[in-house]
Amino acid sequence: MIPSTLNDWTYEAIETLCSVGQSESDRHDFKFNLGELHNATKICCAFANTFGGFIVVGVKDAGPGKFLIVGLEPDKELYGKFIAKVKADPDIAISQPKTVNIPNSSKLIYVLEIPQSPRRPHLPSPVDQRVFWKRQGSDCVQMTLEEIRYQMNAYEEKREKLALLLVDLHHKLRSLGEQAATPDGHYNGDLFSFEIIDRVIVEAYAILKTDLDIFGALESIRQPLMLLNVEKQKMLTILTLSYGPEFKNATINSYRELVRKFIGQVTILVEQIERSLNEKFGIVNPYKASIRNIGA
Repeated sequence: MIPSTLNDWTYEAIETLCSVGQSESDRHDFKFNLGELHNATKICCAFANTFGGFIVVGVKDAGPGKFLIVGLEPDKELYGKFIAKVKADPDIAISQPKTVNIPNSSKLIYVLEIPQSPRRPHLPSPVDQRVFWKRQGSDCVQMTLEEIRYQMNAYEEKREKLALLLVDLHHKLRSLGEQAATPDGHYNGDLFSFEIIDRVIVEAYAILKTDLDIFGALESIRQPLMLLNVEKQKMLTILTLSYGPEFKNATINSYRELVRKFIGQVTILVEQIERSLNEKFGIVNPYKASIRNIGA
């Protein structure tokens, strides 16, 4: 059975695959050393475009159906050397390899995980190698036009939803700025809605899951806005009752001060999300300048 997570790749698991002669599958590839990875970009694109996979370095082909665990000398630069071999558009996110100890040896096996990419499809960068690959069994095969089109459309749809999220966050910041700037005894702005945030999280989860900090930032934005909704509802209730004008004005001003208290925190979180989406997915906030000027 092919290990499904990086942690599942143990010496015993590799030894079992070697014993049955399974050096390749739709989820893994054995390589003797980095020198054998002359097609590293092709393999990584194929894994990233399909279901993800693993490249196990330190296993030697010893003849038909025979594979030996030989390992490599410890190499702190192996990850950098591997990444330098992978030249794809867009870039493929590959984390540090797992090292597997070999009993009674100082040598190591290196296991690199190439996850299924939320930015797929990927293809090699060199002009003479620009073909879209997928993994099919133990082979890298060329993707069909329909498969390429489907992946591109799916990715673009998710990017559009994330752009919508930035627009929604901009409008929330603008509302906060307007409410913070109201004169004494006045208020404006509706209650904050979270419909777009909730919908985008669900519909674009496939690409958002690579950045858990975005989820945390969105939750940190939601909390003060929900509190403001509660306080505004209290304020609106008081304004409908027979309290004196001084008490009503004090309630309105108290709500405005709470808005001013939260606006800086929310602005920082929105800018954090904006940077993450720009760096990871190339999504630019059209209201960037406006957001930075709020409260200035």
